Amino acid sequence: MGSRTMLSAQLGCNSADFAQMLTKALAKCSYERTDIERRTEAAMLKNKELADYIMDQLSELGDIRNIPMMGGYVFYYKERIFGGIYGNGFLVKITAASKKFMPDSKPEPPYEGAKPMLPVTILDDRTALQNMVDEMYSELPERKPKKKRV
Repeated sequence: MGSRTMLSAQLGCNSADFAQMLTKALAKCSYERTDIERRTEAAMLKNKELADYIMDQLSELGDIRNIPMMGGYVFYYKERIFGGIYGNGFLVKITAASKKFMPDSKPEPPYEGAKPMLPVTILDDRTALQNMVDEMYSELPERKPKKKRV
């Protein structure tokens, strides 16, 4: 007895009905996966647009870069990480400078288990954003050197 015949017998239907049910189930799974993929692509596009906007806002500082990471972006200023784009938007590390420029911002973790960061509330104020990132620099830890491979 074939596995399809055994499964159809266990489900109480004939082989043709089982094949039809399987086809419908696979089609539904395929549609849901495509929908999830579409939403993921839209979120990634939105994050890319936000990353481009942030890079433009900070362009006058020079030595700013970002790298894509797990659907978001990590931002560096003079090779020190100062913030990133996460599921809940653009956040920066908590420093005296970030608190000074955004006293209204409430700390929140960018993802479960992470240290809290500050949501950026001055994104559209180019000068304030640049001044904040520049002042944050001295408070940020230096980048850890990469381990040499043996």
